[in-house]
Amino acid sequence: MKTFDSFSQWLEFVSLTGNGEKQPELATFDFDETLTMWGKLDGLWVQVPNEKNIETYLRRRHNEGHTCVIVTFRNPALAKDPRFKLYAKIEPYLQEWGLDDIISHVVYTRLGPKPPYI
Repeated sequence: MKTFDSFSQWLEFVSLTGNGEKQPELATFDFDETLTMWGKLDGLWVQVPNEKNIETYLRRRHNEGHTCVIVTFRNPALAKDPRFKLYAKIEPYLQEWGLDDIISHVVYTRLGPKPPYI
């Protein structure tokens, strides 16, 4: 799974490949509150997979041959501060939930706008 840390890396990915062929169609997804939801686990509120959205949208697009990419507002650099733990990288969630084989790339906008990426 590739992580993009800059808009220029993203543009390079979505542009034509070296042999002039176009990339497969992209399907972009938000992570927080789209592919996840909040649920209680052992009395604590934690992020859990939103199975309905994952099955209805993510897996369907993947099965149709789309390249599935997550574009997230998160800034993992802030996660070192306990107040901003929510900004942690999402790859561990994807691995734990068995989605790392479906998601080909993760784009962190680092608190920036998402529209340039989607």
